[in-house]
Amino acid sequence: MNVVDFPTDPHDRTRRRSRNRRGPDADPPSRVVSVGSLRAEWRSDTGSVRWEDDAGEVPGETAVARLFGGFDLLEWIECLGAPTPEAVVAVPADGRGRRVLEEWPRGHWLEAAPGLWVCGGDDHLLVAPVDPVLRASFRRRVNRT
Repeated sequence: MNVVDFPTDPHDRTRRRSRNRRGPDADPPSRVVSVGSLRAEWRSDTGSVRWEDDAGEVPGETAVARLFGGFDLLEWIECLGAPTPEAVVAVPADGRGRRVLEEWPRGHWLEAAPGLWVCGGDDHLLVAPVDPVLRASFRRRVNRT
């Protein structure tokens, strides 16, 4: 079984999580990222995400489905430093998914929807469903491939 250690490379100062540091290279407490037609405001100190589009606030479940619904789920891997002991590796199935992944923050575990944590990488996304119902659903989807 593969093991992935997140957050990112400790030598990469641009992506390192910084809870108690202050200074020019510390992560801002909140950041707005536009991903497609959605805007995600994520807080690096809490890992929470608030979604909105032109019509207003969007529920996390809807936003996650819109952004990552076309990703292929590859396998479950053990994850160190994740909200759960295992996560699903998801990869973009097309150019749109690759563009979404380019905009998504890398190396930070974010609660994109209630009970569903995601962490971006250069060419993949790690998905850690904390909620038991979501976890079972992801297990069924991975086993079908």
